[in-house]
Amino acid sequence: MRASFISTFATLRHRPLIPRAHRNFAAGVANGAMFNLVSSLTDPSVVLVVFVSHFTDSTFLLGLIGMISTAAWLLPQLFVSGYIQSQPLSRPVYRIATLVRSVSRLLLVIAVFTISEPAALLIAFYILISVEGLAGGVGGLPFMDMVGKVIDPARRGLFFSWRIGLGGLLAIGGGAVVRALLDPASPYPFPHNFGLLFGLAAAIAVVALMIWLIVDEPPVAPRAGRSGPVGQVKKALRIWREDANYRAYLQARVALLLILVTTPFVTVYAKQVFDVPVTTLAIYPAVIAFATLMSTAGSGWISYRWGNRRLIRLGAGLGMLTLLLVVLAGPLNLSGDAAGVYFLGVFAIIGLRDSMVNIALAAFNINIAPEAHRPSTSASPTP
Repeated sequence: MRASFISTFATLRHRPLIPRAHRNFAAGVANGAMFNLVSSLTDPSVVLVVFVSHFTDSTFLLGLIGMISTAAWLLPQLFVSGYIQSQPLSRPVYRIATLVRSVSRLLLVIAVFTISEPAALLIAFYILISVEGLAGGVGGLPFMDMVGKVIDPARRGLFFSWRIGLGGLLAIGGGAVVRALLDPASPYPFPHNFGLLFGLAAAIAVVALMIWLIVDEPPVAPRAGRSGPVGQVKKALRIWREDANYRAYLQARVALLLILVTTPFVTVYAKQVFDVPVTTLAIYPAVIAFATLMSTAGSGWISYRWGNRRLIRLGAGLGMLTLLLVVLAGPLNLSGDAAGVYFLGVFAIIGLRDSMVNIALAAFNINIAPEAHRPSTSASPTP
């Protein structure tokens, strides 16, 4: 009897209280939800643009924020994909990227509170968001490779919709924090109000990154020998020629990317041309978050019932509608509060668009990529 009890206890002790698949799913959802909150606090398209606008009116410098976010995310993947393919685990690369991202965010907070010279602070800002973005690009591939290993293909659309949906709830609260700190009546003057936003975002991002590190990633046999950037370019060109599905996917993604990178310019346009107040601009992250939340359930359902191809088409249609509304704003001769309300609708559509595109691209990418090529072809919008 005693031996039987001891044997049963030992078995239970080594058996996880939460099944591995559920634990991995929950960790991924928590990671994504928290990063949505971080995005609302430091939205490159709105919050960071408003921050830089205190130093300069240069359209180039303001628009550069969005371009850095996109380029820094994509470029490192060419250099790390070959290495990841040659390793049994992706977690070590993700861990290093996590450290660099965390340190970069912390240094940005320190810079905001300690550098008084505007030009020096602006230079430090661009350097640190570039480093953080590059580290995010490095971490994006191992993140998606891990997702491909631990999340069942049938649940991937649901997985990303849960990440975005719960993140939308948190991001609405984050938008309220942004509105309160950027309000002229805030007790925290510029730039300390932004320093508090960056600090809060940094703390939450560290927790989110650490949560994903608890995922139980199974090791796999190396899928290819280690190759450098030139080898990866050759491999990418071969995949482009031989895989019609991935070729069509990549063409669609590039087209969608051209739409997505315009968002920071919408903020610049609203502020400089239509005199939309900063207090109104500060509401837009919450608007995006609310619209994203409202569309997530529907996006997940469409992904599950009709497939990610249709979801991508719907997101692309909303992207075109966004650009059309921005173009039509000029002939309407709006200004001030009226323009603020008009662009509120524009940013709501942007939230719908981003929800559909992010859920569809993330799930579609993993589903069509063969396991051997996943580190060369996958990237995540929300790692």
